[in-house]
Amino acid sequence: MRTAGRNRNFSSSLTLSGATHGAVILGSVDIGGSVSGGLTGDSQWAVNGNIGAIQIRGNVAKLQLLAGAKLGPMGQLTTPLAAFSGVSIKSLTIDGSVTSSWLSAGLDPVDGVFLNGNDQLLPGGSFGSISIGSTVDTDTKIVASSLPSTATIGRQKVPTASDPRFSLVSNL
Repeated sequence: MRTAGRNRNFSSSLTLSGATHGAVILGSVDIGGSVSGGLTGDSQWAVNGNIGAIQIRGNVAKLQLLAGAKLGPMGQLTTPLAAFSGVSIKSLTIDGSVTSSWLSAGLDPVDGVFLNGNDQLLPGGSFGSISIGSTVDTDTKIVASSLPSTATIGRQKVPTASDPRFSLVSNL
């Protein structure tokens, strides 16, 4: 997927299917503008496996990135529930700010409802590197069982272990 130009915004759900290439389900993603949820809710990207490099050249608002979640054709959780351990996101680069978003690798909804307080991180979920050009608000969570020791936010190195926007705990 590729969008051209900095003025192009991406505001929709993303569903991908097809043959895998090695262990990567989704290669690189380059969005030329911003990504934002709509008036009725968050944008939701669910990829049931590994993701390569994600580059978003604008701001991100109300995005649920669920690497390792398997959703049905209408965005519903599958029955039985399916979430995969050991999924990785090679890199996440956002040029602008991030607000009210959940960016995750290996998040298990446990009871079938994401982000209701009892979700758990599955073993092996990881982010390779994280770079955000501007601010990340306190409503945003970037979660995986393994995170880089630092992330770049607004050109500053931030230790992920001591920052509440990043979570290494098994119970969210």
